[in-house]
Order: sequence, then structure tokens, then C-alpha cells
Amino acid sequence: MLSLLSVWYFIIPPVHSFAIAQPGDIYSLGMFTVVSAVMAFSIAAQQAKSTAYNYARERVIRLEERARASDELRRWQDVINNAAFGLSLNDPRTDTIALVPTIGRARVMIQGWDARHPRGDRDYLDGGGTPAA
Repeated sequence: MLSLLSVWYFIIPPVHSFAIAQPGDIYSLGMFTVVSAVMAFSIAAQQAKSTAYNYARERVIRLEERARASDELRRWQDVINNAAFGLSLNDPRTDTIALVPTIGRARVMIQGWDARHPRGDRDYLDGGGTPAA
């Protein structure tokens, strides 16, 4: 609206006046108003699309990062579950394994152990390395 008034006052003769010298100037002002309104709406639509695109792009980046992290965690879980090593502490007084916090499936198969007690209860193994009764 301010641009319409500026054009009318500074450009359309008589200059520095809001008077209309020729009737055709009304058509010029009307066309100026229509074109400027179309440009304003198209610029607003373009900005809205640009904002939506940027939001969608950031969301895709976050989802890709989340998927990569999830894949990495799955790989580490597979490594830990299938590792042929574990941690066990022997109790020298009773000659039994006192703690078996990590027993991977591969270690269970290699040792020939019974995998029914994956957390390693205190009585899981007797002194000979076989499952306790």
C-alpha cells in the first residue's frame, strides 16, 4: 500500500501531488497494485516453501543420523552377543566361578556350557567348568 502511494505521489504527473491528471493513470495505478500484490503473494509462497524444505531436510538428516546410530548399536550388540570371551571371577575358597556377567553365545557353544542361565548365577558353574545341577 505504501508503494502505491509512493508511486502515485512521486512518479505519476502531476508530481508531488495525489491529483490524477489523466484518466488513464487510474488504469496504471490499478495494474501496479495488481502486479505488486501478485509478486508479494508469490514471494510469500516461495518463502513458505523454502522454510518447509529446510525443515524437511533437517528432519531427514536427523533420521539418517538416528538410523546410522541404530545400525552401529545393532552391530555392537551382535559383536557382544557372539563374542567368544567373557568375564568370570573364581572364588578360591569354594573353587567355583563366583560371577559370570557376560557370556556370549559363541563362548557358550565353544565351552559346551548350558546357556539356560545367561546372567551367570552364583551356582551356574561348579568347579569343573560344567553347569551346576
